[in-house]
Amino acid sequence: MGARLIKTYGVGSIGAGRSCSTGTSEHKEGRALDWTVNVDNAAQRRAAGDFLGWLTANSGVKARRLGVMYVIYNSRIWSAYRLSEGWRSYTGYSAHTDHIHISLSWAGARGNTSFWTGKVGAVDYGRCSTFTGQPATLRRSPRPVPCAPTTAAVKRSSYATSYYGATGTAVERAQRRLEIGATGSFGGATWSAVKDYQKSHDLPRTGALDGPTWSSLVPSSLSYDAVEGFTARKAARYGFNHYADRVLTKHEAGKAVLVLQTALDAPRSKRSGYYGAATIAAVKRFRSDNALSPGGTTDRSVWKTLALP
Repeated sequence: MGARLIKTYGVGSIGAGRSCSTGTSEHKEGRALDWTVNVDNAAQRRAAGDFLGWLTANSGVKARRLGVMYVIYNSRIWSAYRLSEGWRSYTGYSAHTDHIHISLSWAGARGNTSFWTGKVGAVDYGRCSTFTGQPATLRRSPRPVPCAPTTAAVKRSSYATSYYGATGTAVERAQRRLEIGATGSFGGATWSAVKDYQKSHDLPRTGALDGPTWSSLVPSSLSYDAVEGFTARKAARYGFNHYADRVLTKHEAGKAVLVLQTALDAPRSKRSGYYGAATIAAVKRFRSDNALSPGGTTDRSVWKTLALP
C-alpha cells in the first residue's frame, strides 16, 4: 500500500515501524503505516485530500475493499466501522498534521482483501495473545476462529515491554544477553534474535521483548513467580495432586505447565509456563526413560511417575 501511494502521488514517504510505546497501536502488530504528507506543504496537502476523498467516498467502499479500519489526519479521524459519524475530531497524543496514519484489518495487512485479490477475503481474526496483557504471537496465515481466552501471567518482570523500533539501555542489555551487537536500537537483527530465543526457550513467539521473555532472559528482573520456592520434588507432588486429571498439550499455557517444567527440572530460562517444543522434547524423554507410552503430552501417568518417591 505504501508503495502504491508513493507511485500514485509522488510525494512524502512511508513509515511502518514505530516504537509506539504509548497505548495500543496497530503499528506494534505490523498492520499500520504512516504516509508523511504535511498540512503545511501545499502539494502534500492536496495529495492527502485526494487520497482521503477517494478512500472514504461512497460510504467508504474503497476503504472496505482495502481493509482500512481507520485513518487519522490533521486532528481528524474517519473509521470504516463508524460510517454514520463521518470525520470526527481526534484528540490523541499526536495531531497527525505531518502524516496520515492508516490502520488496517488483518486481512488488509496481509493483502487478502478484494482490492488486491479480486475476491472476497476470508474472515481473519488475526493474532492472539497467550498471556494476559502481553503481545500477540506472530502468525502468517489467516485465523478463521476467534482467539481463546488469555492465561494469567505465571511470571512477571520489572522490565517494560520493548517493541521493534524501541531504543535505550534496556534494549542494549537484551542485546548483550542475546549475544548480538549492543546498539541499543531494536531493529531487524534484534527482532530475529528475539524470535529465535523465544522459539528455543518455550516462550510465545511474539518478536517483542515482553514480560515472559524478560523473565527468561534476565532472571534478576523477576517480580513474580507463580511457583516461587518450588523444588522439582515439590512441583511433582503439587502437579499430581492438582493436574493429574488434565492432559497438557502443545501451546497450552499457565501454572500447570510451569509446575510441569519445574518438576522436570528444566533449565530456569525455559520454565516459562508455555508448552512448546522444549517441553514436548523433555516429556518425550521422560516417557522413554520411564517405560511410559510414547508421546509429548502430559497425562496422569506422567504426573504419577514424576511424583513417585
